Amino acid sequence: MVELLTERLVSFIESNKLKEVMIQWKQIKLNRLNLLSENLIIKSKTDMNIMKQEIMTESIQREERTKNEKEVNELARKLAAEMQGEKPNEKAMRKRFDEMWNSWLDNLNLNFLEHTISVKDQIEKLLAEEYPSELVFMSRTRIDKDHDHEIEHAKLEGSIQSNMIKNEHMSIRKTLDSNIQGRNEITKQDTRFDTVYVHEVLNIIASDFKSHNDHCSNDYKFNLHSTYRALIIDRVVSHITQVFAGLDQRYQSKHSPRGRLEEYKRTVWTLFVNLVEQKTEDMIIAGFIKEALSERVSEQVSELISIMAVEKILLSFSQEKYSLMKAIMIDLANAGNFERYMYFIKEPASFARKWVSDFMYKEIFHIKTDGVHHYGLCARSRTQQIFEMLSRGISKTSQILKVEESLEISKWVETLTDIINESDILPLSKEHFVHVLDRHVSDHLNFKRVILDEMGKVEQS
Repeated sequence: MVELLTERLVSFIESNKLKEVMIQWKQIKLNRLNLLSENLIIKSKTDMNIMKQEIMTESIQREERTKNEKEVNELARKLAAEMQGEKPNEKAMRKRFDEMWNSWLDNLNLNFLEHTISVKDQIEKLLAEEYPSELVFMSRTRIDKDHDHEIEHAKLEGSIQSNMIKNEHMSIRKTLDSNIQGRNEITKQDTRFDTVYVHEVLNIIASDFKSHNDHCSNDYKFNLHSTYRALIIDRVVSHITQVFAGLDQRYQSKHSPRGRLEEYKRTVWTLFVNLVEQKTEDMIIAGFIKEALSERVSEQVSELISIMAVEKILLSFSQEKYSLMKAIMIDLANAGNFERYMYFIKEPASFARKWVSDFMYKEIFHIKTDGVHHYGLCARSRTQQIFEMLSRGISKTSQILKVEESLEISKWVETLTDIINESDILPLSKEHFVHVLDRHVSDHLNFKRVILDEMGKVEQS
């Protein structure tokens, strides 16, 4: 690819009428191109090594987590055996269980190798690569800030309350409502930090500055200087660093070894209660299988509904460029916003990207059917589809094993996973049911009824 670009650049210069002028910076451009290609190769190799490390770490954590889950299950069994016959109330059971759980968790060694580069350092590295001159300016202005000046600004914080902004202050009110709504949407995310998110924010700033200075949608008689852009980037970066750092910290705590075990605590509690109350083995096994299937359904639906949302947008513009251009022009006409037509004509690509992003957000999250937005409808329909398929798979599995007269749960799990995987709707493996593979059921028809009842409760919740 680099060789092809180099050839095109040389060919362009050699065939150009201004060859004598362009030959002066030919070598500089070629060196710049080679340097960029080398940097991309280094970055790609670094990203691949990080990905390999993450996969290896995840594999180690999965094995360790399974071992830990089996260990705490055994502790729960021993504690339940001690309490059988006492008829304790739930408060007493919860107290004994929490003491056992906290003691066990504190004694665990959960020090796994993780990606330790902070969000702030990753953003600083990105700025150094993409905006080196702005970063130098930002560093200098941060050092030169007057402390008293910061105190004066701090005095202004909270001086204007949201209820003081009236509805007639439309631009301020819309901005305020948009920021509050945007923050609420962002805080719901469960996503690991990626510098791509920062790229998107910086691209918006760069695009808006270019649009302003090209006067695509305004008739101002001045241009914004690069120094002002550096000030804006500095302000925005300081804010998004806090937002992304908070989201990443919450993601890491949830998906860390300790966080995953905390999620498993509910399963252990259910096992403990069932054993204390001396419920049947079928009920205990069904509880484990219900938790495993519920977790897989939740993960699969989360992955699929984003794809379904994209498909909806693609279907909305089935004729691609023509239908998109028509939709944009109709929207601008209906809004009576003819000033933005000039922006659309001069910068069609950047305008269309922003318009599609706004359109998708509105279509997916704002337009509701029977009080439910499209994202919720996708999640509901996909969940119902998976649960119907699971119901059929569980019934078919029980029928097969009844004929074979096998009461081994490992055989039951193997048969179920084969049936479900044939549908390509919910990937399953025996690893998801590792805690019950050495157990047996008393009767397949009774077990089918128990597990279907448990899954029905999950679907309704």
